[in-house]
Amino acid sequence: MNSLPKIFLILVVASASPCPGKDAAGRGTRHHATNGGEGPPSIRLTIINATSVPEISLSKGTNAPADYPRFRQGTWTADEPLTNSTINLVVRSPEGVIVANRPFVFPRKCHRFLLLSGDLRRNSPVGKPNLPLPRASVTPDPRPPDLQFLSYPVELVTKDPFHYRVVNAMPDKTLTLRVPAHDGKPARTLGILSPGNSLLFTGHPPSIEWIAEIDGVRFPLSVTQEGAAGNCLIPFFLRNGRPDFVRIFENP
Repeated sequence: MNSLPKIFLILVVASASPCPGKDAAGRGTRHHATNGGEGPPSIRLTIINATSVPEISLSKGTNAPADYPRFRQGTWTADEPLTNSTINLVVRSPEGVIVANRPFVFPRKCHRFLLLSGDLRRNSPVGKPNLPLPRASVTPDPRPPDLQFLSYPVELVTKDPFHYRVVNAMPDKTLTLRVPAHDGKPARTLGILSPGNSLLFTGHPPSIEWIAEIDGVRFPLSVTQEGAAGNCLIPFFLRNGRPDFVRIFENP
């Protein structure tokens, strides 16, 4: 299992590190996370690349060096502490074009997932609120690039383990979640997700065996807790045009 390289997400200076990854089965490597002791700020942020392009570049500040020059889809950053409650994230396409330059202000005590979704190779529908146009565009399109930032809380300890949040980060794809028939019980539908939406399932067992249906094709969705069990974020995205997903665990 690949370990997640650590990088301190501070506003001015960041250490260079390759983009983090996942294990061979698509499960996320767990990492310890706490809110620390007293004193501001106490902020932790895990950034996830669930876009439908092979890789992007991620940095803080337009002229700042890239913290993740090759931030591959299906990977995420370690949840190191922020030393400032405000950061400015700059996302560049594989061609080096700025497609997002967006500030984020976090509460002084929080723990978040920040998930990037969309397809940078195309534009979103007219009228859809989104991010500014790429700066290096010869003939600007009136539609902004298809890139979204989706924020979810990291819950850590919950009253009713375990929680599973499934996110549909696939452009133009509807995701249907089902529980297959088992132990004499009929199959049932858990929910239907349009692009950009998510569902949080609470009070489930430590391991699940579900079915994800996309464009009439069924994909097995299994989560097996290993070691210290925790909640799990499961984003679906397009890899080479085909549905894929990763499992990102929280440490209890």
